[in-house]
Amino acid sequence: MMLLAYAQEPMYVKYYRNNTDFLKGRTLLATERFNQAHIRVAFNERDQMLWKEWFDKTGEIEKEESYEYTEDGSLWKRAFHDGKGNIHRLEVYDDHEEMSKVFIQYAFPHRNLKEFNGRKTVYEFGENREIEAYRFFSVDNTEFGGVNYQYDPSGLVSEERWVTLPETKTIRLFRYEHQPMTHQYELFEYDSTGTEISHVGVILPVESTDLFGGETVMFDKEDYGQENFSGNVLEEVSEILEDIRRQKRERVEFGDRPGIVLWETVKDSPDVIYLKNGDVLKVILVDITKEYVRFKLKGEEAILHLPITTVGEIERRDGEILYPIIYPNFK
Repeated sequence: MMLLAYAQEPMYVKYYRNNTDFLKGRTLLATERFNQAHIRVAFNERDQMLWKEWFDKTGEIEKEESYEYTEDGSLWKRAFHDGKGNIHRLEVYDDHEEMSKVFIQYAFPHRNLKEFNGRKTVYEFGENREIEAYRFFSVDNTEFGGVNYQYDPSGLVSEERWVTLPETKTIRLFRYEHQPMTHQYELFEYDSTGTEISHVGVILPVESTDLFGGETVMFDKEDYGQENFSGNVLEEVSEILEDIRRQKRERVEFGDRPGIVLWETVKDSPDVIYLKNGDVLKVILVDITKEYVRFKLKGEEAILHLPITTVGEIERRDGEILYPIIYPNFK
């Protein structure tokens, strides 16, 4: 999430005394920037900004912004950093961001996603680089909803609240309870009326309960064939991936539960599960229940499972989205 656009090579750089001069196009000579506060801006071959840096009189960076563009030249990502390169805010535009899609489909199930074209999603980060909130804005920059996170002293998510605006209505609430002695991590989900609609729990591996220690979860090649799945350390989801690994190692069988059994052509195809933290699993889907998605890994017979609340999207090989969808028997 750091220095997002710096991999793009700038074609030229310009200097400005301050932001007012930048907006008016009044530049500084390169030699005039010394011993005074100034702004340095790098541009690509389309004369678009790649990054913008604010320097103090000593030449130290105070803050910076970086930009990324699609192939057609439209801006799709803008990141805000402190003077050390740490991101504290990220803006993602239009349909390039998955969390906004999931939120819209849940909060406004009867509206067409196209109605939200041109939207902006803002990620806000805390001092420890954890996600504090997702904020969703329409094309006219009106905020219509958000997802807010709270963390316990150990750095684990303790609450996830989905809110629609401007009425500030809670439409979905997740509460997480962590028992340090037993490593039990429980998730309670509530609907807009405050009614509990699901309750799941996992045992966090002892060796990786520090979610923000910089560790990256990766499945071993020898256990999972040629596929490596890794992800950023965010929320509880990478820990649940570690729990999947434990299930396979210990041959944990989840048992039979009523759900939606998919037709044979789907059961035999490689499907994709996109987790909320950005992790991606390529699997053979078995079924989707109200609480879990069950699946197999290629070449394995053991059925593994994930709490459905950790899943952002489930996509069949032909591109059809199987989740999130409101099924008739999801009660």
